[in-house]
Amino acid sequence: MKRYFSILMLFVLTMSSCKKDEVASITPQEYANLKEEFINPPDSTKPGIYWYFLSGHISKEGITKDLEAMNAVGIGEVFIGDIFYMPPSTNPHGLSYDTPMGNTPSLSDKWWDCMRHAISEGTRLGMNISFFNSPGWSQSGGPWVKEEQAMRYLTYSETVVSGDKSIEIALEKPKEFFQDVSVLGYPIHQKQSATPKIKALNCKASALKNLLDQNKSTVTTFSNNGQEPLILEVSFDRPITARSLTVSPTKMHFTSHIEVQVFEDGKFKSVKKRLFDRAFSLPGRGPIPDADMIMTLNHIEAQKFRIVMDKVPADFELTGIHISEDYKIEHGNEKWLNKMANRGVPGWDVFQWKTPEYSEQQDVLNTDKIINLTEHFDGKVLKWDNAPAGQWKILRIGMTPTGQTNRPATPDARGLEVDKLSTKALRSHFDAYMGKMIKSMTPEERKSLKRVIADSYETGPQNWTDDMKESFEQTYGYDPTPWLATLTGNIVNSAEESDRFLWDIRRLIADKVADEYVDGLRDICEEYGVSMWLENYGHFGFPSEFLKYGGRADEIGGEFWIHRQGPESKLAASASHIYGKNRVYAESYTSREVPFSVSPVRLKKSGDWSYTQGVNQGILHVYIHQPYEDKFPGMNAWFGTEFNRNNTWFAQSKEWITYQRRNYFLLQQGKHVADVCFYIGEESPKMRGWVDQNLSAGYEYDFINAEIITEQTKVENSRLVLQSGASYGALVLPPWNTMRPEVLRKLKDLVEQGATLIGLPPEKSPSFQNYPNCDIEVQQLVKELWGERQPKAKDFFHHKFGKGNVYANGNINEILNKHQVYEDLIFPDSLNVKWVHRKLNGVDIYFITNQGDTQVTFDASFRIAGKSPELWSALDATSRKLPMYSNEEERTIVPLSFNVNDSYFIVFREQGHGIKKNLSVAQNFEAEKPLKQLSALWDIQFKNEWLETDFTLEKQPLFDWTTSSDEKIKYFSGTATYTTSFELTEEESKKAIALNFENIGTIATVRLNGKELGTLWTTPYRISIENTVVQGTNTLEIDVTNNWMNQMLWQNKKPQDERDTWVLANTLEKMPNNGIMSSGIFGKVWLSTKNNK
Repeated sequence: MKRYFSILMLFVLTMSSCKKDEVASITPQEYANLKEEFINPPDSTKPGIYWYFLSGHISKEGITKDLEAMNAVGIGEVFIGDIFYMPPSTNPHGLSYDTPMGNTPSLSDKWWDCMRHAISEGTRLGMNISFFNSPGWSQSGGPWVKEEQAMRYLTYSETVVSGDKSIEIALEKPKEFFQDVSVLGYPIHQKQSATPKIKALNCKASALKNLLDQNKSTVTTFSNNGQEPLILEVSFDRPITARSLTVSPTKMHFTSHIEVQVFEDGKFKSVKKRLFDRAFSLPGRGPIPDADMIMTLNHIEAQKFRIVMDKVPADFELTGIHISEDYKIEHGNEKWLNKMANRGVPGWDVFQWKTPEYSEQQDVLNTDKIINLTEHFDGKVLKWDNAPAGQWKILRIGMTPTGQTNRPATPDARGLEVDKLSTKALRSHFDAYMGKMIKSMTPEERKSLKRVIADSYETGPQNWTDDMKESFEQTYGYDPTPWLATLTGNIVNSAEESDRFLWDIRRLIADKVADEYVDGLRDICEEYGVSMWLENYGHFGFPSEFLKYGGRADEIGGEFWIHRQGPESKLAASASHIYGKNRVYAESYTSREVPFSVSPVRLKKSGDWSYTQGVNQGILHVYIHQPYEDKFPGMNAWFGTEFNRNNTWFAQSKEWITYQRRNYFLLQQGKHVADVCFYIGEESPKMRGWVDQNLSAGYEYDFINAEIITEQTKVENSRLVLQSGASYGALVLPPWNTMRPEVLRKLKDLVEQGATLIGLPPEKSPSFQNYPNCDIEVQQLVKELWGERQPKAKDFFHHKFGKGNVYANGNINEILNKHQVYEDLIFPDSLNVKWVHRKLNGVDIYFITNQGDTQVTFDASFRIAGKSPELWSALDATSRKLPMYSNEEERTIVPLSFNVNDSYFIVFREQGHGIKKNLSVAQNFEAEKPLKQLSALWDIQFKNEWLETDFTLEKQPLFDWTTSSDEKIKYFSGTATYTTSFELTEEESKKAIALNFENIGTIATVRLNGKELGTLWTTPYRISIENTVVQGTNTLEIDVTNNWMNQMLWQNKKPQDERDTWVLANTLEKMPNNGIMSSGIFGKVWLSTKNNK
């Protein structure tokens, strides 16, 4: 509580300063400083980089050289991960390559010494050193974690006994390691079961009767072809009332739609269909990844059924099919988090289920019939005196480890994942790894040690811990013990009440992961003098809520891959914005590309896109530690871009890194501007939120959660204002039918104070807390907030409440405009343009990027009044006023032009009044005219220092190296120095001249008359040579570097023992030679100048 009070006070102070900022204007000196730091960004903007030590391949000499190389190009921090390079049987791509272990085993004395050496070298070089909190990249575990400290889940054994007597019986222990939680008994009603028969209609099957024996150790294999649906027919010796279907898979991976059909009136008709997703049977998808699929059937009376499964693989397997007259909890395993969604990025509603409606609910298990027998059990034998008459089922319920280990960690460093619901267990884990490292060095020696890392959560869920019962009772006010009977799939009291209990369990888990794990880790880090950095989401098995989970950390990171535009960076940005963290980090440029085929020109577009998602500080992915001086290109992996000193272009990457730093700097100024916040709801787990796809691209948005709404939000001037300083013109609800009354009460207060709320009203609370009174309160609040006249169907709805407004079924853009929340930036819908807006003391900073594949020109309309635009380019550190613009009705119209791969800032500060009409983009982006074609012959020296290649071509025209008939040129990788000269007259030499290249493959450093002018790494390949050219002869030298890929393709033609190159993951072996990449300087080279220069 002490820290939260401090944070609250900080928020209050922040709000006070924000109010001042709204009226304060930046001074001329401050603005000049802003420009200076944009040109020469401060050290704090240096990107970090993931630095992986693979499988014990580590050397002190390599550590020193790696850090020196990183420091030289402007990298300021490393995230050290001790990573096991997964062999083909376990890596996700099934790649076939050897994975030899190095000579520095993880956690050995030599290994610890190397880690301390890295920290010491970081101190010497002025670089920050940070460590993953455990071996591997996910999540928090190691060989020191005991089973009773591990992630655990509930399992059980069942025993049937007859009552009307005293009972003394040994209860089966379900797992070898098992911690008892409770023993429950409840009556069971004997029913005369109908006898089923089953047959496969469109394929043969081995041991088909195994499907009906309710024994998961027996398997039926079908001889299906994997193309046609699998059709099974189940018939009974008499009609039954079917209430549930249970299908038991093996560990075979598949995703199918399963359909139930019944025979009625002489034909089969469909009664229900749903997804059966078992795409991955890995521990990260839950402790029971091959869990049963449970489907409810609403009182279906029939004698013959068909089960149709589409898209199942050939030679499909199942262990059971059970059509039952008993009620079961639909999605029961998913609701208990025994099985998670098999999607890397689950949809916003994946863990939301509407409770099935039953026409009748007889013979369900009632809590008043469930007897807690825990005190009668001594850990082995149950002694139950005078048990009531009848048949009783005894459940022995307890915890067992999920089996999840830290990954990917070497065998020496691999162990159970620590309990994510217990800070006590977490502390033991921290002390054994990071604590040991910190304590082994003096404060001066570890001066560079800054952060502890928790990467994206890939460890799967757990559903119980030692104090879970007490935490549950404290949170919800009722005892969860009788409800543990839902573990069996049984409905307790009703489907509605069972689902509410399970909602409470999942929400408590989400909160405890945030509070016990993330906040607990941050507390421990603070005690050790380091900060805690984490990615606030997880793939497949994330058990928490991404906003609250991130909000508990010191610093939040997202990620982006160069081949896809995922949601992770937006998730990190939203958490940072609403919890008051200015920097939004991102694991940057992760990839699965062909090894050594990527260079900065390929990376720019995805990097620019990330800024528009809110990212303003990058962590490059990935630098694989290079321990060897005789293996080139050296250590690599199937993942990540090869940022390392053995990559051909790495030493020339400083200007690309500086480009990023300039962007980081400006995007860290002031506050992020957004107009809409989308409420994510309280359903959990939750890895992303819902967004109204009708929202115009001219608005920015964030996600917001219940915690921030209820505790840190107020209304000022009809805008929702957070303690972080973020503000929004409207709050939008997701299309879901539940909300806790606590949240709804706060929404009522906010609207009454003037907020705009968009969305349909909830129907009930999702929780069993205070049920049914909670629903009564929700309904009363809905009547007040939405009015007596509720929204109907899809008709537009508006209700004035207090000073605010409530809408439903309307166009979100029209609603925003109605309340003078106009689009921040307007541009043609057809353009693939992305943007982001920051505001600092009267300065508006827009970053805009062309994400399309063609040059675009358009009039951009900014929500800015009375100010003149400036263009700031991070590419060449220039800034200039744009003379052509107009001010119209509180907006500023600016003609803009973007080349392919282009981006820049538009900055508004100074007062200005543009022209009223005839806007011309040509005056803002003056065209250059050719001055002179450089058609001279070139001397070209080819050099690869790693392979000791060195040869020269003299008097050559420009050509693409890959077109050469000489294989040593065609497949050359490395740096070629081009030398030529050109003549200029006195008049020409005084012009503002630029040097232009049509094609460069892939990066080029330019020197003119002995002076280095810069490095060209992206299109357009243009560099100013003004003030460097002279009258007469000018000598031009260009160092052009291509990728390693071409050379490696050539080397792969040779027997392995004759190759000059070596990499750990040589996926190029299977790549055709036509994948060779154009290299060198080719096409036109010319000088240009402005028309008026």
